[in-house]
Amino acid sequence: MNRPDLHTRKQNSVPTRVTTTAWVPVWLRCLLAWLLVTSLAGCSTVPLLTGEKIYRPNNMPVALQAPTHDNAQTVDLSEFAVGSVSSELIDKGDVITVSISSGLNKADTIEINSRVDENGNVDLPIIGQVPVAQLELIDAEAAIAGAAMQRRIFKSPHITVTMKQQRENTVTVIGAVVKQGDYKLPRGKSDLLSALVAAGGLSEDAGTMVEIRNGTDSKEPKAPRLLADGSPAAADPALISAGHAEPASAGGDRVKINLVSASREDTQKYKLGDGAIIRVEKRDPKPFHVMGLVHKPGPQEFPVSKSIKTLEAIALAGGISNPVADKVFVIRQLEGSDKPTVIQVSMARAKRDGTWNIELAPGDIVSVEQTPATVFIEALRVLPFGVSASLGTLL
Repeated sequence: MNRPDLHTRKQNSVPTRVTTTAWVPVWLRCLLAWLLVTSLAGCSTVPLLTGEKIYRPNNMPVALQAPTHDNAQTVDLSEFAVGSVSSELIDKGDVITVSISSGLNKADTIEINSRVDENGNVDLPIIGQVPVAQLELIDAEAAIAGAAMQRRIFKSPHITVTMKQQRENTVTVIGAVVKQGDYKLPRGKSDLLSALVAAGGLSEDAGTMVEIRNGTDSKEPKAPRLLADGSPAAADPALISAGHAEPASAGGDRVKINLVSASREDTQKYKLGDGAIIRVEKRDPKPFHVMGLVHKPGPQEFPVSKSIKTLEAIALAGGISNPVADKVFVIRQLEGSDKPTVIQVSMARAKRDGTWNIELAPGDIVSVEQTPATVFIEALRVLPFGVSASLGTLL
């Protein structure tokens, strides 16, 4: 049997060695070409070739910043309490007890419960009507005794007047409160604070605007309906010009107030009449969306009572799905603008510098973008284990 000589064995072994060394550069060139194409053509979800300017937190105009939203939960509602009315002051609708004694015997004492009418008079048997509205109890005693003697009913009566029940105002509270419904408030504490407390306070989704509509049959004195020139007055002009209140209708029965600014300025307290309706604004902001290299892309509910920043939004979406992801686009649609505004944020820099961790606005889109580095990591993930290990050895 003939054996191949040494020259023949060398010739047969050359093609195998050449084929192996030639295969690796071709494979690498294909991979690098693919990385280059995808990084240039498919990395960004924002059309960068349109000429639109991309802002960064360090050069972002003030107009692009997320609007600040006041938190109604931090409002000191005690600012809206009307000064308490003396429990001894008689008013229309109150029920008083009048005790009339003309002698030393208890049998000579007459005790009468009577309601003060809309004209401010109390109607007592034998004595008749006596005006007592806006009088203290002790002054009402003197007024009734004087009327009895003037009308020659009693010579020297002993009169005692006590408050049996103050008139109550029925108010309706609706909107962003814990318990909507109708509530009865004593006339001495018929104010915005008492109404909100009766309704359980503000709910978590409450805004800062409150509309008050006093009923036309209100027994409480209200601001004049007409200004000096005869035009209707919906609220105190000083409050309207300051932005703390604004008219809600031309009828003059409604007024809107901002709980935050009104409390800060210690403005006029708001008294409620019988039949008043209080409506607390309910805030329902648009959700924000997180997309791109995150574990759970999709819409996220925008919190009502607090702000939310870029890194927090990404965390709510499950965090980044690529360990080298850093480039983030915050896409914001400004009111009155046809095109959205793009703000580029670096996650690494946002972790070091809080000014780069910008606040989001309702409706914002947060997109964690692809970069050549993230595409390379994605490529390693899809390659077979042996090939990726070989590539790591070559690199």
